[in-house]
Amino acid sequence: MILLSEMIKKKAPDKKDENFLWPLILMNVLVPSVAVLQYRAVAPLVFIGFSISLGMFVAKFKCLPCQRDVLLQPIYLLGLLGALSAVWSPDPLRALSVSLRFLAFIFLTALLFSCVSSQKNLNLGRFQGSLGIGLLLSAFLVLTDHLSSNFIRATARGLKEWGPALGHGLKPAVSIMVVALPALMASYKLPTSLRLFAGFLVLASAALVPAQTAKLALLVMVVFWIGIYAGISRKLIYNFLLVISIFVVACLLPFLTLLDFFRPNLDFLQRSGAHRLLIWLFVAEHAWQNPILGWGVEASRVIPGGTANFTPDYLKTFGLISREAQEWFGSQSTQRLPLHPHNGVLQIWLELGIIGVLIFIFFLIDLWLRVFRLRYISVSAVITLVAVFFFWNLSYGIWQEWWIALMLWVSFYLGMLELGKNSGNGYDV
Repeated sequence: MILLSEMIKKKAPDKKDENFLWPLILMNVLVPSVAVLQYRAVAPLVFIGFSISLGMFVAKFKCLPCQRDVLLQPIYLLGLLGALSAVWSPDPLRALSVSLRFLAFIFLTALLFSCVSSQKNLNLGRFQGSLGIGLLLSAFLVLTDHLSSNFIRATARGLKEWGPALGHGLKPAVSIMVVALPALMASYKLPTSLRLFAGFLVLASAALVPAQTAKLALLVMVVFWIGIYAGISRKLIYNFLLVISIFVVACLLPFLTLLDFFRPNLDFLQRSGAHRLLIWLFVAEHAWQNPILGWGVEASRVIPGGTANFTPDYLKTFGLISREAQEWFGSQSTQRLPLHPHNGVLQIWLELGIIGVLIFIFFLIDLWLRVFRLRYISVSAVITLVAVFFFWNLSYGIWQEWWIALMLWVSFYLGMLELGKNSGNGYDV
């Protein structure tokens, strides 16, 4: 502990060495492409890449230059509340382990960025080029797999026979490409033609693969991109996004509670869309049962009644009375709450209660203000946040490690771009 304290107190090294970037360069290539074969590999890849890079830095410079506010970010409060929720969670070991891994991953990322920002005038050409290679390779694999009826992924899994359902496994890979796309567009060391070509392949992948959320996210991203570059005040757009994100976090649960009271007809929606909305209504009902502290991290998996199907009488109150609708909702996959709510805001309401929601709003305000202060890549950072918030509220669970790793990886990459544009002067991102 004494040795670690001495290392942290040391000033940033005067000499320059970029070998510690190589694990990050390799990671940029592997993360998007490996995700096509197995998206769960993203979390260990990012964690190992960050850890090796940090270890190489410490071994070279014998110091650990740590920014003063590394442990003062609001996101840590969310993780700490999650760890504390093990006290009242129905699954305390899972709540504690998930929260501690969440905190460790964030701390590792912040610590590595502190080290990187101590280096001046880093050459980020290979670093940016590696992301271009990674996204090009990922898009090629996605398109080839889709056009070959998922032959690549079936072969990687050793399957001799497979059905169309295997193609749905490409959704996370496409999501990763979409979230990383703004970072690629901001990679100023890459030729514009290469960025546009890679962007076209990402768009083609999202258009062909059955990934509706990715399509919608891309549409929203393009709208904001056009708005920003069409001359609309960036400050106006940024403030609008901040206000709307806080509004969604604060008001989504009360809105769903009101919607449940009126029981609208949902027969006009696609079955998957109606199912998603019914999941949210189920979550809203149970969130009010523990409104202050919530049920605990990952308690979504064990909410009473969550693994059961919606009853026929309940479905009829929403206009789902046809035989086809009743049979569709009677399948095993249409549970009331399958693993998580598929909505990040509702998951915070359900698992961490009002206190968790207030902490998250505090985190959102802090995050947006940091993005507003970026000098060079604020547009790409804002578009990335738009994409993340969109996916986060329609698809994935907030504690899924591959999703957390994706957000930290892209955030770190954008921070590196800002750092490079500032000539490595230790800009706080």
